[in-house]
Amino acid sequence: MQWYGKEREMFMNQVLDVMKKRSSIRGYTEEPLTEEEVCMLVEAALQAPTARNEQELFVSVVKKGNPILDELQNELNPDAKVKWYYDAPVVFFISGKDDFKWTALDAGIMCENMHLAAASMGLGSIILGCIDGIMHGENQAK
Repeated sequence: MQWYGKEREMFMNQVLDVMKKRSSIRGYTEEPLTEEEVCMLVEAALQAPTARNEQELFVSVVKKGNPILDELQNELNPDAKVKWYYDAPVVFFISGKDDFKWTALDAGIMCENMHLAAASMGLGSIILGCIDGIMHGENQAK
């Protein structure tokens, strides 16, 4: 479908408005995301294009209270006053093939899709890469 004139202008303004309004959120309420919201965000991630249509990425959903978040906190900085994930109700991990040249780029595009989808749904989000070193270290198999 091709968009022309006012239809295209209206659609593009909605997309651009979300891009302008989004921000990185570092504080969250205790209200959990619904399963529908989680599914919508994963769907947004899966709609991201990938180089050569490799589709080499995986999305893992970890809810607040899962011990893996505390394990990662202990690896990063056990004495930190603020948790690395800012007590978000859900953390989405994106992982992929280490041997594919475009994995990092594809992951960035996937993150942006999720970040913009969250903003369009009225949800806060932040893109973090601080655990990358841990995930590639000796504990990566955990």
